[in-house]
Amino acid sequence: MVVMVMMTVVMPAMAVIVAGVVIVIVMIVSRRRLVQWAAPG
Repeated sequence: MVVMVMMTVVMPAMAVIVAGVVIVIVMIVSRRRLVQWAAPG
């Protein structure tokens, strides 16, 4: 029972953390690409 509760609590939390990390990485990469793309002009 404890393991099931832990899984139901930990899995969504891990998914939210992973999604947040991915969003941050995408934002950083997109910013760098926009800066490099706009720098020559």
